[in-house]
Amino acid sequence: MPVSLSSTTRLYHEDNFAKAPQLTMVFPSVERYSKDSYALNFLGDLLAGTKKSPLYVELVKEKKLTSRVMARNGSQELTGSFSITVTANPGSS
Repeated sequence: MPVSLSSTTRLYHEDNFAKAPQLTMVFPSVERYSKDSYALNFLGDLLAGTKKSPLYVELVKEKKLTSRVMARNGSQELTGSFSITVTANPGSS
């Protein structure tokens, strides 16, 4: 069932084997084949799909905080999630 969140939930997990911190933000989204799911797929490409996208330019080229940033829509049959993931360079917080 589609979900609506009344507040922000923050989770923290520490992996003893990880070499760099990772931030993942996940937002509830729409079901597959909805007209909004196509727009969210396009939004993910616009935000982080190329080396000229805003997240890549800001976080990778200018601030040099990471070497990889991802934004994607994961629509399923009934509902979905839009996620943005940034893995920091070793030594960066």
